[in-house]
Formats: sequence, C-alpha cells, structure tokens
Amino acid sequence: MLKRFFAVVTLMSLAGVGSNSATAAPGPPERTSRLALGAGVGLRTNPYRGADSVVVQPIPVITYRGERLEIAGLRVRLRVAGRENLRLFATAVYRFGAYDEDDSDFLEGMDDREDTVFFGVEAQARLPHGIDAQIGYEHDLFGHGGGGRARTGVSKTFRTGRLRCTPRLGLNWRTTSLADYEFGVPSAKATPTRPAYDPGDALSAEAGVNLGIKVTPDWQFTLNLGIELPGKDITDSPIVEDNAVLSLFAAGSYVF
Repeated sequence: MLKRFFAVVTLMSLAGVGSNSATAAPGPPERTSRLALGAGVGLRTNPYRGADSVVVQPIPVITYRGERLEIAGLRVRLRVAGRENLRLFATAVYRFGAYDEDDSDFLEGMDDREDTVFFGVEAQARLPHGIDAQIGYEHDLFGHGGGGRARTGVSKTFRTGRLRCTPRLGLNWRTTSLADYEFGVPSAKATPTRPAYDPGDALSAEAGVNLGIKVTPDWQFTLNLGIELPGKDITDSPIVEDNAVLSLFAAGSYVF
C-alpha cells in the first residue's frame, strides 16, 4: 500500500515542488540552482480490489534543480543535449512495487511486486503560446516486472502576482510485460474468484493542475491535484476495482 503511494508522490514532487512548471518544462530557471526542503501530505485512492480505498501519508520534500541536473524525490534527470526551447534528458526513477499481496484478500498468493529502477530518455519542448510538451520512455533496469512505460503530455503555466497555476494533460502507455506484472493474473495464481487475466499493453489518460504560491521569496506552498483514468485493459482486470485514481499532494518548502 505504501509502495504505490510513494511512487505517485515522486511524480507529483517532480510536477510542482521546486520547479517552474507542472512538467519541469524547458526554459531558464529563476536561479542558477535551486534546493528546496520541506514537508507535505499526500492522498491517493487505491485501484486494487479489496484494498484500503484511500492512503494518506506525510511526505518529506527534497528537490534540487541545477543548470543540468534535477532531483525530485526518487527521480533524477540529467540534461544531455539542447537548451532553451528543446531539451533531451537521461532519466532514472526508483519505482516501488505496485502492491504487496497482503494489501487485499484478492491479492493473496500473488506475491509482492518488487521495487526496481527505471532508466530512460525524455524530450521536452517549448511550443508556441507558452505550451510545454514532453515525451519519454523508461525501461525496467533489473527486469523484475520487465518492460517499460512511455508518457507524453502537455502543460501551460499561468502566473499572476505570487500565484502560479499549471494545468496538464497526459497519456501513459505500459508495455505488455509491465501491465501484466501490475494488473495481470497468471494462470498459476488463478482462483475461483480471481480468474487468469492478461491485459496486454495498456493505456491510461491523466489530467491535473498544480498550484504554487510564493509566500515569501524563499518560502513556497504547492498544491497538486490529479486524476488518472486507466484504459479498459486495466479496469477489466479481476484485481482492479476502480475506474479512476485520484491524487492530492500539498507541501510547504524553503527554497535555498
């Protein structure tokens, strides 16, 4: 249960705390380097059948954004090419296992999903009218679940006074191996109430908004709201109960 929660908070911390936009989009940072430390609380609904419906957890905030290196929670990005309106990054993220089998009676006997590290590449571009776009792919380095995931998304930041608002839209794709590892039921693990299921590769859509307020030049408050809508290949799984995953993350941090 806690594994899934931290995986989402990692993405949300990249989306808003200590960065200039919801996707950490290209463009010169406000300072040459930025280190932000603080604390927050996160909430996320749980899509797995029979598991706790909502997970709430306090979260420490540790982010850094330099000229080439960015660190946000468990995610690291290194700019390897490009400047200003077009950039290419090498990425790495520590990814917690999707679930533990004791999270729910429906998952009993499925075995815990292992933590792993995903490595990949990501391209980001600044489009006309201030729209930021990104596309990337990351692959399981240790092969616990196998496969990988791709994501594309767009966002636009609006600023007025001390307030920053960044709505975003995205589309995620899981390879067959990864989708099966997280949402499938192998024949050897099937039961009368949990039939065998192979989702194949799977798509999900997401939307959200990040709000940032500069309380002082050094103190900031961030609120991130998001929703993920898994595709039918995921929601048809016998171990999945919900058709949407809601998330919220609120944090205060000091920017050095």
